[in-house]
Order: sequence, then C-alpha cells, then structure tokens
Amino acid sequence: MHLLIRLIYTHLFILFSIHCTAQTLNGIVLDSETKHVVPFASVRISNTRQGTNADLNGKFSMIVNSYPITINVSCVGYKTRSILFQDNKSPIEVELKIVSGELNEITVRKGINPALPIIKKASKNRKRNNPDRFLAYSYQSYNKVFASLDSNASLYRQMKERKKIFENREIFVSESVVQHKYKRPNQRQEKIIAFKTSGVQNPLLASLLTDFQSFGFYMDWFVSSITDKSYLSPLAPNGNTKYDFELLDTLVNGTDSTYIISFRPKPSVNIPLLTGFVHINTNKYAIENIVATSNDNDRDINIQIQQQYQILDSIGWFPERSNTIISFRDSTNRLSGLKYVHKSLFSQLNIDPSFKVSDFNPVNREIASSAATLSDSILSVSRIDSLSVMESNTYDFYESKHNKLKGVESMYTIIETALLGYVPLSKINLPLKDFINYNKFEGLRLGLGFQTNDGISKMIRIGGYIGYGIKDQAWKYGGDLQFNFGKDLNRNLQLNYEQNVEEPGTIPYMDQNRNRYSYREFWGSRMDSVRRISLIFSSFIRSNLLYNFCLTNEVRNPIYDYQLTSNDIRVSPANLKNTEISGLIRYRTGEKKMNLGKGVFITGKPTTDGYIRIARGIKSFNAMFDYIKINVGFESRFQTKLLGETSYQLAAGYIAGKAPYSYLYNGESAGGVRKWGYINNSFNTMNLYEFVSDKYFSAFIRQNLGQRFFRSPFKISSPEISFSQGVYFGFLSHQNQFSQPEYKVAKKGYLESGMITDKLLRLRYLKIVYIDFGIGLFLRYGSYSKDELSENLSFRLLTSASF
Repeated sequence: MHLLIRLIYTHLFILFSIHCTAQTLNGIVLDSETKHVVPFASVRISNTRQGTNADLNGKFSMIVNSYPITINVSCVGYKTRSILFQDNKSPIEVELKIVSGELNEITVRKGINPALPIIKKASKNRKRNNPDRFLAYSYQSYNKVFASLDSNASLYRQMKERKKIFENREIFVSESVVQHKYKRPNQRQEKIIAFKTSGVQNPLLASLLTDFQSFGFYMDWFVSSITDKSYLSPLAPNGNTKYDFELLDTLVNGTDSTYIISFRPKPSVNIPLLTGFVHINTNKYAIENIVATSNDNDRDINIQIQQQYQILDSIGWFPERSNTIISFRDSTNRLSGLKYVHKSLFSQLNIDPSFKVSDFNPVNREIASSAATLSDSILSVSRIDSLSVMESNTYDFYESKHNKLKGVESMYTIIETALLGYVPLSKINLPLKDFINYNKFEGLRLGLGFQTNDGISKMIRIGGYIGYGIKDQAWKYGGDLQFNFGKDLNRNLQLNYEQNVEEPGTIPYMDQNRNRYSYREFWGSRMDSVRRISLIFSSFIRSNLLYNFCLTNEVRNPIYDYQLTSNDIRVSPANLKNTEISGLIRYRTGEKKMNLGKGVFITGKPTTDGYIRIARGIKSFNAMFDYIKINVGFESRFQTKLLGETSYQLAAGYIAGKAPYSYLYNGESAGGVRKWGYINNSFNTMNLYEFVSDKYFSAFIRQNLGQRFFRSPFKISSPEISFSQGVYFGFLSHQNQFSQPEYKVAKKGYLESGMITDKLLRLRYLKIVYIDFGIGLFLRYGSYSKDELSENLSFRLLTSASF
C-alpha cells in the first residue's frame, strides 16, 4: 500500500513538474490604432532564437519553460515591442504601433546580403513546393467577404450623420463554399455548393467574390484576379535584380528554422512589383507565410495578399488560409476608409485522386442545384469561426429591408444579362444582339430572337430570330433545334436554317456564339445573301479541347458586282450552290467559363488558342464546287521581366481546287485608314476586301513594354507603350476566274508596324473605376504602300476600364 501511495505521489509530482516547467503562452497580436489583427508577427523569447509566428488571424501559441520571461513581438511595418511576464496570463493581447511608411529602410551591410542565399534556395525549390506540382488534387474552400468602414473615415462620418446604419454592422457580407478540382496540366473545376450574400439572392456576386487570389507566388509572375495585372514574384529567378531583400529575423521551432525576409522594389525599376515580407521555412525552403502588397502608383486602390501554408506528412507544403484586403490609398478620396476583406480557409485536401478526363467539363465554375436549399446548413459547418456580432447584424438588417432592395437585385440582373449576352427569362432567353445591330451594308438592323432554356428542357433547345435592315430593306430570319446529351450534356447535335447576309470570306461556326457583338462586323459593306441549312455535331474531348463536324448546304447570291470569267465571257453569277463537310479541333486555355444557373458566360482572356479546320466542297445536292480548304491558327501570350507581355498570332489558309470569290480569303483588315477603333491582330491600314487569295500566311506580334521606360508623374495619365508588327502573304492560283470585284494579291508581303500608347488619359469614375483612353499609330509600308503618306497612316482610339 505504501508503495502504491508513493507511486501515485510520484506520478502527480511528475505531472505537476511538467505543467510548471512547460507552460503554453497564448495570445493575439493587434494593430494599436485599428484593433485589427496583425498576421504573421514573430514572437520570440528575448536573447534567444526560440519562438513562433502568429497565424493569419494574429493568434500565436508558444511553450514557455519558466517565468519571468521577456518576449519580443515584431512585424514588418510595426515597432518591435518587448513585454515582461512575471507569470502566465494567457490569453494576452499584444498591440503594435505602426511606423511611418510601409517598410523600414533597407539596411545596407558590407559583404554578402544574408537574405540572398535563402531567397535563391527558395527560388530553386519552387517546383517541388508549388501546389500545382501534383498530378491532381481536390480541396474545399470556405470564403467570406465583407466590406467595412473605418470609424475615422470621412465617408463613415457622413453616412453616420444621415443614418446610423453602419454603426453596428458591416456594409455587406458574403459567404460561399466551393469544391475545387485540379488535374495537370491546366484543368480546373469549381462547384459552388453554398452561398449567401446580404441583401442579394443572385449568386453572381458570391461567385465573383470567390476569385480574389491564386497560389501563384511560386510562378515567375503572380497574376492578380482583381486587376488582371501580372506582378513579378519575389521568388522568380534572379529576383534580386529587381527586389531588395533584408533578413529581419530567424526563429527556431524544433528542428526547423523560419527566416523572415522583407522585400521591396529596387529604385527606378519600372515593372509591376510587390512589397512585403515572406517567411521561408528550412524544411524544403518553402513559403510558410507571405504578405505582399501591390506597388501601383497609378491606382488608387491598395491590394494586400496574405497567405498561410501548412506542411502535411508525406505531402509537403500546401496553402491553408488566405486573405485579400482591398483599401483606398489616397486619403483625399471620398472612399478612403472603405475596406474589402476576403478570407478563405482550405480543407478536405485530397492529393492525386484518380480523376478521369470526363470528370472535367468545359464550364470551369458552376453552382450546385442544391445550393439554394442547403446553403445555410453547409455554411454553418464550414465557417472558419462563428459569425461576429457585426456580421450577424448585417444579415439581419438586409433581410429586414428585403422589399427595399429590389433595385440592388435588379442591378445584378442587368450585369448578368450583359455578361451572358441575352435576357434570361423563366422559359426562354432573348439574345441582345438580335434586338439591335449595325453594319454599313444593312445600316441599323432591328429584330427579335429567342432560345429556350432549362425552364423547358436541358436536353432540347429551340431557337430562332427575325431581323430587318433599314438600309438594305430586307428581312433576315432563321431557326435552330439542338439536342444535348452525354455526361454534363457537353455534347450536342444542332440543326440550323437561316436566310441572312454574310461577308464573303467568312467561315461559319468557327465560334458558335451569335449572342456576342463584334466590333469588326460594324464595317462590313460587302455582303452575300445566304440561304443555309446545317447539321453540326460538337463535343469536348477535354474541358479545353473542342471538336465539331459540320455538314452545310447553302445558296449564295453576291449583292455586289461579281463577274465570273468563262471562255473570255463575263457572267454575273447567281444562286451559287455549295455543299461542304468540315471538321474543327480547337484548344483554348486561360479563359473561365461560368454557369450560375441561367447560362454560361466567359471571363478572362485566353492565354493559348489554337485550331485546325479542314473542309471539303463536294458536288452533291446540286452543288457546283469541288475543293479542299484548310485553316490553322495559333495565338498565345507570355510575360518576361525585361520586355513585359508578348502576344502573338499565327494563321494560315490553303485551298486546293477552284472556289468562288465568296469562299476565298480576303485579308485580315480592321476596316481601313479612316476607321477609329483599334482591333487587335488585324491590319489597321489595310482596306476592306483589298486583297484576295486562296493561300495565305499572316503573323502578328505585339510587345507591351508597360511603364518600363517611362512613368508619368500625373495621375490622369499612366501611359503603357506597345509596339506591333504584322505581315501578310497571299497567293491566288486561278487569277483569271473572275474580273469583278477588283482585287490585289499580296504575294510580295503586306507589312504594317504600329505604336500603341494605352492609358494616355485616365478619367476616374465614382472614385473607383478608371475609364482609360489611348491612341495607336500604324504605318503601312513596303510593296503595297500608297503614294500619299496619309493613305498609309491610321490613327486608332483605344478605350478600356480598370481599377
């Protein structure tokens, strides 16, 4: 018995000793002025290297062996604070005071900068730490976005005087839960399984707000999804030539160490760069935490990106949390003090799942059919933390004002309509382009079109249109019947009939979307009257690889002077009958297709677009022409540190056999020297229908230098300079088959060079958006230049909008 008692006392003594000698100190780091959390602050025992980092929410936890103890708490942009603890007072709040400027001055030391070997090792290990290194993965993200006002902001005071509506609540709150899938090399799929936005039932806002940032710091260029601007990553190869780095601290945690390194642009470097700090862990020299702020002097908004990574057994490092904070830099801006905060938590990570090609459909983001009914239950178990009092008050406030917020709902419906290209109704969609259109041949064209939607059937679509040209005084009409089948209904068989007008040289069904406006179409002045019936089968081999087969029978009547030459006799042809069978394969990456329940719309520019189309004219169904027609094209864009963004396009066409004028190639004109709007990858000095060929090759390249060699000191101007070059070769095998219309053959090569200055004038709208204006000057030269200089020069206007 005495032995048992001794054992019990000994056991209790050991437990007591453990608790006395190893205690946990918990706390949170806050900004002393705003009381907001300070992420990734370093917490270190004074005069040692033992310590830890606060997480993305400013919270930290560290083992303390004995008291009293002094800890040093520091973070880039804040004054270091030393605190003496006589005993454990967990949890504690540590407030840091901000220093003037975003970062302290870089300390210049003699000899080798100790930060550079660490950065070089991290850069060398980018591929082994990049989340996209895996063949495939899936995860779930919980996203929360809220907008708030600083209580010291002028806008807050103005609104508070009118109504105390934002005293105990945020401006708005939005939440979503998204399932993500990835398969190498670039297949991505997202499904929104839950969403909720204060005051808005339309899922559009919740969908767009899930797309605030990527895991791109391991790439050469980090692309902001907010501004679509590319910033050179601090871990890019030879990043030390563009960034200044400083080793601020080293923390030892077990067998690993964490290096805290600040980075900022070198003076006089005029490429898009970031400012901030990064925590590099010696375990695989991976990013443990990073805070990066956009360094754009030409923008009023300030974008800060915060990411926290975790290391998983046998997997390595993977993002765990991320924040994006958008604020307004200019204190004179009426919106100064307004802040958007986006938070994400990543969970349910699954590495290398056995995805099949069929697991990815062409739509990159879609909303689950159950999201409307299950959102509340899914959100309640997915939240990072429970909703704050202010966030709950925000939801309650907008729900109580539901009847007064119909205007907000209508605004999002209008935005959705513009993105989709049609007005979505319960049973049918009304394409915008069928309401009103314009070209030089028809003048103003008015009409009406429709297409059934999921309200009637997902598998069957019926559509049609009718239009009338004011200038040509002719009716146009058509209809289509489409059957959708296969997994995710991504295959379809479509039967079309139409009586319409069409420019000669047009290749139908290259991009099957008659809902979109094309600026080039406005200049069309030479038309064929076309009566066509087509049968089209389309399918996706992969989410970004499309193929289709098309059988077309049509009758064309040129509505212009067209003289065929046959045995030296000129004949004015009518009823040109043609039957054509064709196949198309198209590969496209970079753009995003979203389906939020009312249809598919596209965001983002393609980074790669390639296609090949082979067609055969056959003498069947009373057809008159026998030919083979091949078209190939490829375009892409990429970034370099020295020269900025390079974009290029290559295209070629080949026709074997005799084809009439309507099926030949007529150059890639943007309308001629007297037109005012710039069209990319087109000849801005070439006149419409000036050249004809049955074999051609064209190449365009544009080099956007950005602000690398010139930066304007004025806010109303932020010029980005580009240079472009285009070349076109054309050949015609049967030059005597027609005498009208007049034409040339560019067998010696058509040359055009241009200089484009974008964002030459910037007008700020609503203190948020910039309306940008630029100008382009293009010169035609070489064998096909004109005698008068004015006939070789074309001035073009550029317009765009940006934040």
